[in-house]
Amino acid sequence: MAKQFRFLALNTAMLVFFVAQAASGIRLWFVVLLGWEDSEVWMKIHLITGLSLIVLIAIHIYMNRRWIKAQIS
Repeated sequence: MAKQFRFLALNTAMLVFFVAQAASGIRLWFVVLLGWEDSEVWMKIHLITGLSLIVLIAIHIYMNRRWIKAQIS
């Protein structure tokens, strides 16, 4: 049960960071496309969520390493 909760928490965090990454990316795309005023806050949000998502993906792969090895072998 504890393992399932850890996976649920990890997957939920990955979803939240992915949505934040996508939203900030779309916002920054409109800044360039429409010539809106640039915002450092959105750049920082995009950077932090991107790096956090990379870390969470690495943890996700580490937690599933046995299943990955079983699929490869």
